Formats: sequence, C-alpha cells, structure tokens
Amino acid sequence: MALSKYFNKNLKHLRQLKKISQKELADKLKIDRSTISRWENGDMDATLNYALQISELLDVDLESLLAKDLTDISNESLLNFRKEHNDLTEKYFNFVISISKEKLDSNIISMIAHILKNNNIINNVSELTSKSNEEVIAFINNNKTKLIEKKISIDIIDEKK
Repeated sequence: MALSKYFNKNLKHLRQLKKISQKELADKLKIDRSTISRWENGDMDATLNYALQISELLDVDLESLLAKDLTDISNESLLNFRKEHNDLTEKYFNFVISISKEKLDSNIISMIAHILKNNNIINNVSELTSKSNEEVIAFINNNKTKLIEKKISIDIIDEKK
C-alpha cells in the first residue's frame, strides 16, 4: 500500500526546490541514495518514520507532504503556504492523532516520539520507542496536560470497550 498518493512527487519536487541532491538527503537520513530514487519513482514506499524526518528536513508539515499536491509550488509560494497553514493550526492544535490501540505499531510510536521530541516533551526518541505499547499509552495518558499545552492531541482508543 502506498504511503500516500502525493508523497513521491512532493518529495522529488520539494527536494529539487530546496536544491538538495538525492545523495545529500540520503546522507541526512542515513540511508542509501538509491532508496530516495526508489521513493521518488514510486518503486518503494517510505515508512511513516522516514516521511516525518523528510518533512522536517524539507521544512514542510507532514500532512501537506502526504495529503496535498505541492508540485506546482515555488519557493516563495512554499513560504506563504507554510505561514498560512501555521496560522490556522496555531489556533487549535499543531498535531492531532487518534488511533485505535490495536493499530499502535512501531511506526506510529516512532512518529509520536519525533513529535514529542520536537516539542521538548521528551529528550530522545528512544525514550518512547523503547517502551511497550502499554507503557507508551500510560506515558501519553500521564502527560495529557503537557501535550495540550504544546497543542498536541493524542488519543489511543480501545475499540474492545
């Protein structure tokens, strides 16, 4: 299953717009250059963890990288787009994650860990990725106040109830 219908094209376009070579991006992600090429060509899917890292490196939010066609955006338009998007999200939440307990996997935990690290809630991604699912859920529940202060909403839903 494809990560998203826009990821491949957006990755290539934004990388070129920022004048970053496949090799430079691969080095920053600590992967082989051919992996970037395969992602851009649609021959292979990136994990959500890599997509999050790429969004940070290319200075675009993850939602836009995955869910919007950014291929007609110029450098100046990208700055305006980012500002408009930030103005809207700052009014509510920067991140909203709602997922069933059964779907909580290492990719989702890694994405949550990166969000929490970037918002200074944890110091290191491994603080969360090394925990069991139950420990991750307990951590999230025990830190709801901090999360809300940082405009982050994370709900782990137990569908069995």
